[in-house]
Amino acid sequence: MLLLKLLPVVLSAAPLVAAAFPWGEMDEQALWGHVLWTPFLSGYRLKDVVLNVLVTLPVGLAAAAVIRRHPLLTAVGIATVVSVLCEWAQVYAPDRYPSGTDVVCNALGAATGVALLEAGWPDWTARG
Repeated sequence: MLLLKLLPVVLSAAPLVAAAFPWGEMDEQALWGHVLWTPFLSGYRLKDVVLNVLVTLPVGLAAAAVIRRHPLLTAVGIATVVSVLCEWAQVYAPDRYPSGTDVVCNALGAATGVALLEAGWPDWTARG
């Protein structure tokens, strides 16, 4: 039963995978010199921060909608795990720069989605 409840939350992470996973050329050797380790201190662009938050909002919205116990923990956990896996894969992509900032922003986006739904937005009961 829990797996069925988690399915919409996991599927809502698909935009993150589509955007963050390195679908192109991959090296056999890890490119550790490309990693921007320290969140917000080792280089970031505001546009990337906003996009990383927005891409994981659906994870938080889905978790708050279907998970009764600990939706925040569920959303942040799923967004963080998926984000870390995508960033780790980027270590092998010569044209990508994995970033701690991206992981933090993805977790923040999921948390924001939970907070928005719990605060009553969007109002799914409103009719135009």
